[in-house]
Amino acid sequence: VAKALPMGHKVVIGRAKGRAIVWDTKGCYSENELSASEGVRDVAVVAGGDYVAGVDDSCGISVWRVANGMKWRTLVQPLHRSIACYQPVVVQVEAFPSDDRVATMTYDGVRIWNATSGAVLHRLPKRPHEYAHR
Repeated sequence: VAKALPMGHKVVIGRAKGRAIVWDTKGCYSENELSASEGVRDVAVVAGGDYVAGVDDSCGISVWRVANGMKWRTLVQPLHRSIACYQPVVVQVEAFPSDDRVATMTYDGVRIWNATSGAVLHRLPKRPHEYAHR
């Protein structure tokens, strides 16, 4: 998966080997590697390109600073395969273009997060008609 950064000539690319890469397409070189515990299968550009949020193969959401490649925050803890407990599996992440919010889709609904603070702002159920205003 690849998403363009607003800097004009940079993209972030999710990779199968436990990382995402910020790639400078003008100079054709890798600028930063964003480490993840497993492969990164979806990415979203956050806060005007200052951060990248990514879903890794253990279904966790990590947020990295683009400038230095350092992990800033984990929004959803990765699944621990040895623990038999319920935890929503994140399948997709998307950023709001105007600020630092991200939306994550899980099998039980959608969560809206503040990517820089890590706070869950809203939870939207899988079946919104069940929670319609009366």
